[in-house]
Amino acid sequence: MRRRDFMLTTAASLACAHGVNAAADTRPFMSLSYSPSGVDLEGELARGVDETRIRLDLEHIRKYTGHIRTYTLDRGIDRTFPMAEKVGLKVSLGMWLGRDKAKNDLEFGRVMRIFRAHGKIIDRIYVGNETLQRKDLTAADLVGHLRRMRVSIPDPAVKVGTGEAWHEWQTNPQVAAACDFIGAHLYPYWDGLPIAESVDYVARKYDELRKAFPNKPIVIAETGWPSAGPAFKGAVPSLASQEQFARDFLARAAREKYVYSFFEAFDQPWKGHGIEGAVGAHWGLFGRRREPKIPLVKA
Repeated sequence: MRRRDFMLTTAASLACAHGVNAAADTRPFMSLSYSPSGVDLEGELARGVDETRIRLDLEHIRKYTGHIRTYTLDRGIDRTFPMAEKVGLKVSLGMWLGRDKAKNDLEFGRVMRIFRAHGKIIDRIYVGNETLQRKDLTAADLVGHLRRMRVSIPDPAVKVGTGEAWHEWQTNPQVAAACDFIGAHLYPYWDGLPIAESVDYVARKYDELRKAFPNKPIVIAETGWPSAGPAFKGAVPSLASQEQFARDFLARAAREKYVYSFFEAFDQPWKGHGIEGAVGAHWGLFGRRREPKIPLVKA
């Protein structure tokens, strides 16, 4: 197989595995996690993301996937939804939760507004993202938010859950009980695995969750590999390793019929100054100007 063909071939296999006509959609990824491109400093986000930037981002993304996952409706990112609808993208909506109750209530109100206007493109709602891992909320508090959302959006076609690292699910089964699905973050980099062992590790943790929660669908809500930054134990970021992880993961996803969102669409330079350190800026499949960092084949 030629190097530049690997994702197109994997896409066709994945489409067939899910009963989709591969000729109708050969885009490589089932879903991509989306935050806007080209944001160098967190202060830029605080001022609100430019509508044109979001439009250009989504027009670019739709060449590679029919679905995105978002993380907040703050900072102008609520503009994602009308544009996603216009370009034909489905969305798993992310509601950001933190320690500030007033801000959480504002975010809940935004979810309701967006759902009323664009509910037909929303398939899942992520009530918070790694709130347990950051210790922003207790498990009991998170369960309260999940139940509030489930009551407020009674449509059974829209699944309600949250996104957490795999070990948080194992230690907080009461949160799993309040969710329609297990949104698992599986990062072999952060667990210090070398690239050669990375996809087998993802598969192993997926199977552990499936056994722990046999009555809940498992969604790989985030997985990926950074292209630059410091090594972490045996995990070494590089473009070559990012390409290898993408190729090997997509092949495994097709074979095992995983439901997933790959992390992430665009590099986030502003994250390089945050808690993740320098590596946080380099998880994107595309750079800050939407340029592809590894070989990709669009539809």
